[in-house]
Amino acid sequence: MKTIWKFPLKVQQQEIQMPIGAVVLHVEAQYEGPCMWALVDPEAATERRVFFTIGTGHRLPIDHVHHVGSYQLQNGAFVGHVFEALQ
Repeated sequence: MKTIWKFPLKVQQQEIQMPIGAVVLHVEAQYEGPCMWALVDPEAATERRVFFTIGTGHRLPIDHVHHVGSYQLQNGAFVGHVFEALQ
């Protein structure tokens, strides 16, 4: 049976262990911190996935990425765009 898990995000590159086949549903700030929610099979084996946040106007560190969502902090003064590195 699938369920939704929350993954806190950092404003930098990070590796996240997620169940294989996890589908990112949403990215948003919650309690002044960025979070990502994904639909997962909690019984599936896990895999390492790489995510990173880039502020508006900053360069992407790699070319092969998939945008998964954006969020705002500090009343909109910072907008973070979350990407997943593609293998």
